[in-house]
Amino acid sequence: MKIVLAMLTAACIPLGILAGILLYQVNQQIQGDMRFAQDRAEQDIKEKIEQFDEDFYDTAYRIYSNTELLLSLKNDTQYEPDNSRTYDAAKDMNQFFMYIYNYRVQDIVGLYLINSHAHPVGYFIPELSRMGGKHRMYIQELTADLEVPEGARSETRFVPDRIYGEPVIQYLFPIQFRGQHVGTLIIDAKASHFREMVERYNTFYQGKVVITDGSDRVLYHTDASRTGTIVHPSEKPRASVVIETPLNVPDWKLIYVYTISPKLLVIRNLALFMVALSFLLAIGFSLYLGYIITKPIIQLHRKMKLIEIGDYNARASIKSHDEIGFLGDQFNRMAGTIQQLIENDLRLQLINKETQIRALQAQISPHFLYNTLQTISSIAMVRQVPEIKTVSQSLGNMYRYNMKITNEAVSIQEEVMHVRNYLTIINKRFPEQIRIHVHTDPSVRELRVPKLILQPIVENAVEHSLIPSRSERKLIKITAKADVENGSLCLTVLDNGKGMTEHQAAELNAILQNAVSRKDPGLQDGSSIGLSNVQMRIQLLCGTEYGLRLYGKPGKGTCVTFRLPLNRQGGDSDENSHRR
Repeated sequence: MKIVLAMLTAACIPLGILAGILLYQVNQQIQGDMRFAQDRAEQDIKEKIEQFDEDFYDTAYRIYSNTELLLSLKNDTQYEPDNSRTYDAAKDMNQFFMYIYNYRVQDIVGLYLINSHAHPVGYFIPELSRMGGKHRMYIQELTADLEVPEGARSETRFVPDRIYGEPVIQYLFPIQFRGQHVGTLIIDAKASHFREMVERYNTFYQGKVVITDGSDRVLYHTDASRTGTIVHPSEKPRASVVIETPLNVPDWKLIYVYTISPKLLVIRNLALFMVALSFLLAIGFSLYLGYIITKPIIQLHRKMKLIEIGDYNARASIKSHDEIGFLGDQFNRMAGTIQQLIENDLRLQLINKETQIRALQAQISPHFLYNTLQTISSIAMVRQVPEIKTVSQSLGNMYRYNMKITNEAVSIQEEVMHVRNYLTIINKRFPEQIRIHVHTDPSVRELRVPKLILQPIVENAVEHSLIPSRSERKLIKITAKADVENGSLCLTVLDNGKGMTEHQAAELNAILQNAVSRKDPGLQDGSSIGLSNVQMRIQLLCGTEYGLRLYGKPGKGTCVTFRLPLNRQGGDSDENSHRR
């Protein structure tokens, strides 16, 4: 690593400084162009577009200076120049057309006045003579598509060529008179003037001026073929700058897009390439040199890493007769000694754990068998009823279950059935019925758990919580569900007995937390036999991060929670049998 760092320092620092200067200059130029383009878009182009729309509005608004024309529109007067009754109205309309034709908007190619019934009232086309009657069909199309709801605002459209020989910008101005919609003024102007006005400021490389409406539909585009399409956010070109700014024209948005100059990109990419190339060459030369010099040390280091992760068969094969060779020989002797010691210690631990587990399992059956035999004797002597058969069958099932000591792991369903057999016997021993409610997710019923972990806890709940309780309805609830996120199985045994105080629960939890570290399971009194026994077996079989925890409230009941590893295979039993 020292050789590598030395080579990198000698080669990359000077080139890095040079490349940094170049990158700084290029980035400054790019940022300057971006600021200039943003000012141009947000000031020059935006101002021209808004002024163009304002000219349309001012031109159309001049109709409100002709009261007679507005009144005739309101009265739905027929404009017939040859009719003496409507001659004045037709004259007023023609004078208005000529007035606004010469007012502000340049390159007007058509003026159309439509009444409130969508019927054409009049029109003015400067080059009518060369259209050959096509204007009539155009006017029909205008009135057919014209829908102006009450209270509508003016609208500007970009319309493709129909009769004028080129695309036009169409301005629709709804006319209101005395609170009533009386008609619509339509102004058609050449789009070429608007294009020249906007594109005059489009000076950046591959720049594009785009105007969209509220639905991102393109109203104007430098590439005229894109008019009418939809702008998608993913369409941003590579190595480009996008500047967006809203316009005062209703629902219009200006988008200016340009590509960063290829010359700047070439300089920037060349600087990055030189730094990367120098870095790779320095790494290559330094690694080659380091490999030749430090190969034996690297090999010895790798073997040490293998020992560290538990591969005690690792040995270094260093053939040199120098100090590194001596270290390699000493390392091999040390690894052999460690391997021998660990194998012996592991073998002793396995024997010791299996002995403890068998002893702990053997403690449960005699303890409960004694109480059960007392129950059977009492029933036979006092009541002389056939209930002995039920008790005997349940006892036989339990005893047979306990005698299968070769199986250290059983399914949750088998463990719950063992608890049911136990409660069958208990309900014959005491007149009051103790009900059990079991809720297990179907996905966890076949999961494997250590054997005989539920029955001791249920027995403690019956003997020390439910029987002393004065409650008429005694209930034990057992639930099982999988916590897939944490990779654990959660079991809960809940009773509604006399419960315990928080202090008592804390003392028992402290005893259970240290149960596996004591040689004696901690059989100080009857209430802790089952708890300590189960806690030790769970931690010996599954690990110290798993086990029991108690919660209780006086007069409310006690809750015991199990945290176990998720085990969907039944291989634990086979594995333990093979180990024995």
